[in-house]
Amino acid sequence: MPTLDEVRKKLVDIPQEYAEYLMLLGRLYALYPAVENSLFGLLGVLTMTHKPIGVALFGDQRTDSLMSMINRVLAARPEAYKDRASGPLTPEEMKLETFVEEETKYVFAQLGDINGIRNQLTHHGSLLPVYGEEKITNALRASPKTKIDINFTTTDLACILYDISNIIILLGWLVACVLSPTREDIRGRCRAYREQHPWLYKSPRRGETNQSRQRKPQAQTPPPPASEG
Repeated sequence: MPTLDEVRKKLVDIPQEYAEYLMLLGRLYALYPAVENSLFGLLGVLTMTHKPIGVALFGDQRTDSLMSMINRVLAARPEAYKDRASGPLTPEEMKLETFVEEETKYVFAQLGDINGIRNQLTHHGSLLPVYGEEKITNALRASPKTKIDINFTTTDLACILYDISNIIILLGWLVACVLSPTREDIRGRCRAYREQHPWLYKSPRRGETNQSRQRKPQAQTPPPPASEG
């Protein structure tokens, strides 16, 4: 096997102005698995599933599926507790359920945006290192109706890295909250951390549905005027 220095000599030199972008991009892909590991951990404590069972059931799920499963579990937990021996959820326990649901909604809104951008980067790439354009586009493989252009800068990438780091921490706090349901102080520290670290990345596509992201409405061509006579 060749050495790193030998391979490095064969690689195309990176223009210096794009070096920081590509360094941050590498950090994004190195850090992102910790997000899905954190989602797996939260789903495990919410379902009270032992790790070997959790691995068998949802160990191979990705971000979108994990978030969907967590949301469904949160909706089902109050109903599931109705049949337990000690009775339905107490008002104190309902506080925890409400808190976790609100915090996951906050985290998942940002994570959904970031995961969407990451998917676009993975499958279509950025034009910055090739053409110097601060844009993500699927133009090479899309029809006019499904073409997507997203402005994306080195600053955007740095903001996403910052937000991902905080998403991982917040998911860890939520695990701690579920494991210690009577500890209001842990919930307070979780909420305080969130308020002290607001999101930096602002998605230009926030609020669009998946369908509208794939297909923008096209202008309607007016019908030709009726012929006279």
